[in-house]
Amino acid sequence: MDRAAILSAVSAVIGDGTTLIDVSERPSRGGSYVALHLRVQASGAEIILEIYDVLKRVDGVLAVM
Repeated sequence: MDRAAILSAVSAVIGDGTTLIDVSERPSRGGSYVALHLRVQASGAEIILEIYDVLKRVDGVLAVM
C-alpha cells in the first residue's frame, strides 16, 4: 500500500466544505496487509462517493468501505 498515493488521490478530490480530519493505519494480524482509516467531514454524500471511486482506482487498494 502506498499511503502517499492514497492521500494524494483523496486530496485531489477534497474541496471546499470537506476536511480530512484524521488518518490512522493498522496492520493485519499476519502483517500482510494494512488497513488505512480516513476520517472525513464532508458537506454531502456526493463527495464521499467520489472519494470511494477515486480510492478504488489506486494501485494496491484491495477494498474500499
